[in-house]
Amino acid sequence: MFSVAGCGSLADQDLVRCLAPENRSRMVAAAEALAVAAPAADGTHVVVGKKVLTLAEWRKQRADDFDRTCLALPVPAGGGGGGDSSPWIAAIFALLAAIVGAIMTAATTGFLAGAGRRRLAADQVTGLAEALHTAAGAYLAGWRGQGDKQDPDSVVAAARRLDGALRAIEVEHRQWVLASDLRAALETFPITDGLRLQARTPAEQAAILADTEERTDRLVRGTRRLAGAMRRPERHPLHLRRPLPD
Repeated sequence: MFSVAGCGSLADQDLVRCLAPENRSRMVAAAEALAVAAPAADGTHVVVGKKVLTLAEWRKQRADDFDRTCLALPVPAGGGGGGDSSPWIAAIFALLAAIVGAIMTAATTGFLAGAGRRRLAADQVTGLAEALHTAAGAYLAGWRGQGDKQDPDSVVAAARRLDGALRAIEVEHRQWVLASDLRAALETFPITDGLRLQARTPAEQAAILADTEERTDRLVRGTRRLAGAMRRPERHPLHLRRPLPD
């Protein structure tokens, strides 16, 4: 037979105090503040998973969580089991626990929302960099006789879209200097300024095409580095301030 009083490491007086009817709401509020259980609608039961449990049932199923909450519950003035404590003291403790829980919830929600925005921005800027790489590759291949010659307007449009996404990152995260470095590289991107290959010798054309291809690759590598830092900034702190790689 399973005995509630026999599980865990609580002293009998603590167990009696935490299961006392007058302390149920305080226990529920404390459990919410410690993020070990959610409060039920009536304020005297807890929700674990999808089940609404009494405190005794919670003790049976999650003894460690119950014991942790019980030990964290302040002992009322006088050290008794809680029956002689003033109602306003219990109300203050419950209010403080609720405030702490609300602050923790808000902080967690804000952190998750910020992380989600960074991931979306990272995915967007990566996709736009890949699109620029594809458009520039097709344009360069045309000049090398490896395909039809492409209109540079598609490359210019892809560069402008990437610049817009980088600008948004630059505004929201001013300390991320790499976004500014990438924008500076786009400003002098050869295709957007016009390669002017017609008047060049074959050797000069080959040199210009090779240089443009390398600069395109550098833009993509830099954008991937920025995106990686945005997804996991705690793992890539230097990438946020590192200049465009050579």
